[in-house]
Amino acid sequence: MIAPFLDQKLVFFVADVDVPDLQVFAQLMREGKLKTVIDRRYPLEQAGAALDYVGGGHARGKVVITMD
Repeated sequence: MIAPFLDQKLVFFVADVDVPDLQVFAQLMREGKLKTVIDRRYPLEQAGAALDYVGGGHARGKVVITMD
């Protein structure tokens, strides 16, 4: 569905997550060792510009579309 907008090939997978893995992540979060990297934020009206930015391979973190 989004193929016309992106040159990248999308691959879907299902992670095999178990309790010990989740406990490790929970501990890392408690210790403040995990950080979400947001590259840019775009208002909904500029969603096209956000897609251009991601499609151009410039994003180095998450690109967020905001709605007021």
